[in-house]
Amino acid sequence: MTTTTTPSDTPAVDEALAGFALRAVPLAAAGWLLGGWVGLAAAVVGVGSTFRRPPTLVAAAAPVALVVAALATVIEVPVDGDALRSSFADDRPTAATAGLVAALFALTAVVTLAVRDRAPAPAAPAVASDLVGDGRAGLDRPALVARTTEWAPVAGIVLAAAVGLALLAPGIPDATDDVAANVRLGMGWATTTDEGGVVVDGTEPPLAVIVAAVAPGGAGAWTALAGAGATAAAAVFVSRRAGRRAVLLAAAGTALGLVVVRADLAAALAAALVGAALLAGDPEGRTPVSAALAGAAFGAAVLAFPVLGLALPLVVAALAVQPRTRDVTVAHGFAGLLGAVLVVAPWQRWLVDRFSTWAPAADVQVPLSSVLALVVLLAAVAAPLLTAKRSTPEG
Repeated sequence: MTTTTTPSDTPAVDEALAGFALRAVPLAAAGWLLGGWVGLAAAVVGVGSTFRRPPTLVAAAAPVALVVAALATVIEVPVDGDALRSSFADDRPTAATAGLVAALFALTAVVTLAVRDRAPAPAAPAVASDLVGDGRAGLDRPALVARTTEWAPVAGIVLAAAVGLALLAPGIPDATDDVAANVRLGMGWATTTDEGGVVVDGTEPPLAVIVAAVAPGGAGAWTALAGAGATAAAAVFVSRRAGRRAVLLAAAGTALGLVVVRADLAAALAAALVGAALLAGDPEGRTPVSAALAGAAFGAAVLAFPVLGLALPLVVAALAVQPRTRDVTVAHGFAGLLGAVLVVAPWQRWLVDRFSTWAPAADVQVPLSSVLALVVLLAAVAAPLLTAKRSTPEG
C-alpha cells in the first residue's frame, strides 16, 4: 500500500475499494455487536475517516472521547464507595457511550495500521520493469482484483449464512435462557424454581449460557456470527486442498445445512469451534502450538456441546498422526490434549465439586440440532474433497 501527495497537507493512501470493504465490514460488525446502533454509527464514522487516508484523525479522536468519558463518569453520578457495581455504566449513559466510542476509534486505528503494515513490500528496489502504468511500484492490482473476485462468492455465502440464521434460527432453549438470566442478574449459575427461588444448575451448555448472559448483541446475533464462522472455516479448509468449485460447495453446503437443521446458539458455536479446530489442526504445516490451539478450540466446542468430550481421544490421535506419511508425532497429540484440558478442566472441576459427578443430568442430553450441525459441517468439508480427489487423474 502506497501513499501519494495531494494538494492538502494530509497524504492520501492508495487503497482499493475491495480492501477497504474487507476492513470496514468486520469493524462495523464489531461496533454493532458491542454497542448496537450507536456502536455501528461510531464504527462507520471511524472507518470512513480512514478511507484512503491515514488513521490520524480517528487515533486522535479516541483519547478525546476517553477524556469525555472520564469527565462524564464523575459528573453524571458522583463516584462513591459503592460505585463499582453492575449498574455503573447504566447510571452513566454519556460516559458509557463516550467510552464505547473511544474503544471503537482505537480499535479502528489499530486494525487500520495493522492491515496496512502487512501489505506486501517489493522484494527488491523497484526498477523500470516493476513500475505500473501510473508510475507507482509494488502494487499488483491485477492479482488483488483476481483474489477479491475469487473470494467474493464465498463472502456472499458467508453473509447469506449469517442473515439466514439471524432470521430463521430458533432461540435458545428455555432452560438455557433461565440460567443465563440468573447469571446476568448476579444470582449465580442457577435455574428458577416455581416458588421463585434459585437452584444451582449444571446441565446447560456453559458456553451458550455465557454468550447469552454477557455477550453484547444478544443470542441471535451470536448464532448468526457463529454460523458465518463455521461457513468460512469450511471454505478456508477446503481451499487448501481443492479448487474453487469445491470451496463454493463446502461453503454453500455448510450455510444451507445450518439453516435447514435450524441450528441454535449452542449448535452454531459448536460448529464454528470444530471448524476452527480443523483449521488449526491441519496436518499441512502443523506445529505443537497450532496443535494446542486446535485442542483448545475443540475444548471450547465441548463447552458448547458437552457430549463432544467423548471424541477427545479421537481428536488427540488425529493430531498425533500425519495422514500422508503415517508418522506419529507425540508432541502434537500431547499439545492438543493439553489445550483441550486447559479449556474444559475448570468447568468439569466445578461440576465435580458441586455435584460429585462429571455429568449432573440424570440422562445424557444430546440436542439433535447440535448433532446435525456438526454432521453438516463435516459432510460439507468431506464431500467436495472426496469429489475433487476422484476427479483428479492419478499418475
